[in-house]
Amino acid sequence: PSARVPAGGRWLATEAAAPTPAGVPYAEMTVGIPAETAPMERRVAGTPESVGKMVAAGLKVHVQSDAGTLSHFSDADYTAAGATILPDAASLYSSSDLIMKVRPPTLAEVDAIGPNKKLVSFLHPAQNKELLDALA
Repeated sequence: PSARVPAGGRWLATEAAAPTPAGVPYAEMTVGIPAETAPMERRVAGTPESVGKMVAAGLKVHVQSDAGTLSHFSDADYTAAGATILPDAASLYSSSDLIMKVRPPTLAEVDAIGPNKKLVSFLHPAQNKELLDALA
C-alpha cells in the first residue's frame, strides 16, 4: 500500500512497508470440529462449505467422524471439502490447535482438549462459572 505525505506544499506518494502479521501462519494451524455431545444437539460447528473456505485459506481442518450426520452432512462431504476425518474426539483434540464447537464443552471435554488449545464456542459465562474456571 502507498501513502500520500506532504512535502514542501506538494503531496508525494510513498510506499509503506507491509506490516509483519502477528500470530501463527494458517499453514501451521489445524482446526478441529468435533461431534457435539449435548443431548438433542443437531448442529455442527462447521459445514462442508465453511470447511472448504478454511482449507482454501490454507488451514488444515480435522472433523470427527459423523460430526455432521445429524445436520445431514456426511464424512464424504467434509472429505470433498478438504478435511481429514478422524475417528474420535480424543484424536481430534490431540491433533488440533483450535477447536470449534457449537455448545459449551463439558468439564470432561475441557480435560480431553488439554492445555494450549484455542476454543471457539458458546460459553454462557454467567451460567458456567465452573466451566470458565476450568478453561482459565
